[in-house]
Amino acid sequence: MRRANMLKEMAAFAASLLLLDSGTAWADLHASLQIYTPNQVGLSGSVRIGHAVTAGTNLNSVWASVSFRVECDDPHIKLALVGGGGDSNNQILGPVQITITAPSNYPSEKPLIGWTDVKAGSSFECVDYVWASAKSNLLPIGGGGSTVNLGGDSWDRNDFKAFDVVKPGTALSGGCIP
Repeated sequence: MRRANMLKEMAAFAASLLLLDSGTAWADLHASLQIYTPNQVGLSGSVRIGHAVTAGTNLNSVWASVSFRVECDDPHIKLALVGGGGDSNNQILGPVQITITAPSNYPSEKPLIGWTDVKAGSSFECVDYVWASAKSNLLPIGGGGSTVNLGGDSWDRNDFKAFDVVKPGTALSGGCIP
């Protein structure tokens, strides 16, 4: 009886080692960040932005998030545009994948707060800062008194893109493009 239990434990441990040996590629987390090239919408006081993180794994659970902050160097643009989101995809079996966008529509048009106070004929730079993360779950596999962990990987990326914004007009007319 003792020998049969020992053989079962050894078989379970061997199976977990086999999984581990192939598990390096099998359980890998893969993720990517896409940033829509930010730009001013025509000559309006709105900008078009978009950020997406896609993550996946062969395991049964993945989590991802993306956040952004758009700052402009004109003193009249008082508030930065900020946003983000995160979620997970949890299933009984893998593989799983998830895509998170911020803002929720990719791309989206967002108004610059304070645009009406920006002087006509001026131009300035804005920067779209982005932070993205992804994680896979940790799956412990054990047998025979030993445990081998699969997954538990994490991924992080930070990026930024600068773009120019122009308010049409002149200081005298306010309505003509110089």
